[in-house]
Amino acid sequence: MGVNQCIGKEDVVFPIMHPSGHVKDILFGITDQFTHYSEIRSYGYNCLYKAQRHGKWFFLKGLKPEYRDKYAYRLMLKKEFDILITLNCPNIVQVYGMEENSFIGPCIVMEFIKGYTLAEIIQSKKRLQFPSKTLWQLLIALEQLSDRQIIHRDIKPENIIITEKGGNVKIVDFGLADSDNYAYYKHVSGTNPYIAPELLLKDKPSDCRSDLYSLGMLLKELSIKPYIRWKCLRPDPNARFSCPSAVKRFLMREYAAIFVALIILLHCLLSLIALFFSSLLRF
Repeated sequence: MGVNQCIGKEDVVFPIMHPSGHVKDILFGITDQFTHYSEIRSYGYNCLYKAQRHGKWFFLKGLKPEYRDKYAYRLMLKKEFDILITLNCPNIVQVYGMEENSFIGPCIVMEFIKGYTLAEIIQSKKRLQFPSKTLWQLLIALEQLSDRQIIHRDIKPENIIITEKGGNVKIVDFGLADSDNYAYYKHVSGTNPYIAPELLLKDKPSDCRSDLYSLGMLLKELSIKPYIRWKCLRPDPNARFSCPSAVKRFLMREYAAIFVALIILLHCLLSLIALFFSSLLRF
């Protein structure tokens, strides 16, 4: 359901000189309020809107009406903002601020991303255009989370957007994200197959390896990188890759091996060509 709303500040008058030399007052509606609200389907306690301000689109993430006055849910929304505002990665949704909105209450103001979720791509049975690029960008994002002791805890196809222009990864929805310095909302429950098993056990320690388990489930869904997904999906976190950087190093070695194999193949091909022409010259 789309909602249009414009609650502006007082109009500001700018004098503009015209070629005739006369000054004419032009009214510009300069406002910090959002307009052109369009609701995006969401689940759980959050609501999500696309809205416009200063001629640009944004995503606004807030609370559904029945949760807006409940302190615990407002606290969780604030926690999500506090975590996101510390991140600066091209493959993680960018956050600009948190404010009280006249239409949807407290909300996080985020960049607008035009694209398709990985879930939509999988459901359409279309082949992911750049699977290696997608994996590498996911690792870049997870590496920054790991470096800042943040666990996303909800890596799944619905929370990964592939941009329409460029085919780049954007990880979204940090509603379940956690960091060591938070003392509340530590337990994850549910039947999401992408969640690492240790996250479903109360008081079980978790770290970036939990997100790597989810990554392994994604790779399984996409049918790529069998060794990486096999190691990421080990039930025991100690048997998985130690961190996203370790997966990147493994990939670099894999790419280096492929490059060396191609060089050797090219060398053999050139040698055969040289041998062929030398035999022709003998005749």
